[in-house]
Amino acid sequence: AKAEAEAKAKAEAEAKAKAEAEAEAARIAAEEEARRNDPKFIHEEKMKARREAVAAAIVQPRSAEDEAELAERYGAMDLEERAFNIMFDLGMIEINPDPADADYYAGEDDQYCAENVYPEDYITP
Repeated sequence: AKAEAEAKAKAEAEAKAKAEAEAEAARIAAEEEARRNDPKFIHEEKMKARREAVAAAIVQPRSAEDEAELAERYGAMDLEERAFNIMFDLGMIEINPDPADADYYAGEDDQYCAENVYPEDYITP
């Protein structure tokens, strides 16, 4: 009888530990899902991908295959579109996000632009 009670208690403890582990895994998964759906996280991931794309675009020298791919990609464009896309791919220009877009991240809207911040020495009364 004692062995059965110990076996039963052990099984209950194992079931409880398994349920707690599953609950913790579900909680972690829910937190990760919430983090991935957070507009700030999405914005930061887009910015990270953009930085990586620009870094990859400025690597020189390029292989013949890469050069052929770029020639094919840009060759079909008219002059203005080609110039814009090359400058964008190299990170020389950026496309401003539309604040009316549902995916717009407004978390950095209150930050000052470098060109609008003046040292106190330059401000006249």
